[in-house]
Amino acid sequence: MVYSGMDNITAIHDGEGVSMAIVDANALDSRKVHDYIKKFWDIPVILLLGENEDDWKEMDELDADGYLHRNAGETEVVARVEAVRRRVQKAITTAKRGK
Repeated sequence: MVYSGMDNITAIHDGEGVSMAIVDANALDSRKVHDYIKKFWDIPVILLLGENEDDWKEMDELDADGYLHRNAGETEVVARVEAVRRRVQKAITTAKRGK
């Protein structure tokens, strides 16, 4: 878990043990963090978004694997993380069968 932007994300650059990222889209460098993760790691990214509809529209342009509302309860967070995990696992399994 990384609590703020690029300074901390680069501190764990090797990605060892990192299987998914939830990025706060309201952070100043959220686009930079998202792009960095997608460039260096092959892991899903879920964007955490607030109330502002414009934020949702802007962040939808990013290639995120899922979205969460900032006020989501624990049950929704777990459900969305599990849904992304299953979708990624299914894609991996399908790709392996295709080889």
